[in-house]
Amino acid sequence: RDCFDFFAGSMRKFVASDLLQMIYCTTSMPRCEAREIQLQINDWALLCVFEDKIHRLERFSEQRKKEELVRELECTRIWNPRQYPRWLAFEVEQQLQIRPNQFKTVDQLLKKPRGSVIQLNMGSGKTRVMVPMLVLELCRQRRKLARINVLPSILQEALQFYQQTLVASVQHTKLFTLPFVRDNLLDDFTVKVLNEEVRRCHMHGGCLIVTPQHRNSLLLKQHEIGVKL
Repeated sequence: RDCFDFFAGSMRKFVASDLLQMIYCTTSMPRCEAREIQLQINDWALLCVFEDKIHRLERFSEQRKKEELVRELECTRIWNPRQYPRWLAFEVEQQLQIRPNQFKTVDQLLKKPRGSVIQLNMGSGKTRVMVPMLVLELCRQRRKLARINVLPSILQEALQFYQQTLVASVQHTKLFTLPFVRDNLLDDFTVKVLNEEVRRCHMHGGCLIVTPQHRNSLLLKQHEIGVKL
């Protein structure tokens, strides 16, 4: 019947994104079989990253971009893809390779999350590589709620990028927003809705994306009326 349904078009074809998801999610299989399949898919994903690297090297060579070519050749993997399978899936889907300095920065923030502040230069991959890496790992751990703070001027651009990268991808990471201003009414119903939204975000391993204005407006409103969320 499965074969008949497949040829009749009633079953979805198995695609590459299914393999990427199986790197970190094989709940329907016995543990021993799942582990073996994950190791094989892991090797396949590493080859995909290497293939993309070769294409970049060829392009830089043809365009005579010496600096980019050298930087690409110097990019090596210093982290264990079996320990961070979501990062490997992220590399394959986004057709990139996490650079050593990017991993070191994210690893430092993950090991010392409380009050950690790191200043990074422009063009180091903060928005498009390191923030998704942090979000994927923090959402996987589910110890605390992950939150992205962005400037109001780039909120829509950031939302669109992270929706494509984290939501509409093999990661399926839920993204939530709390656009609050001090003019909003903060009654019992609103407090209940806000708490429920934050609870759902944490329960589903999601991430909040807010601006400093939204966060501070909610904080000041709480002090103003004496309500605690």
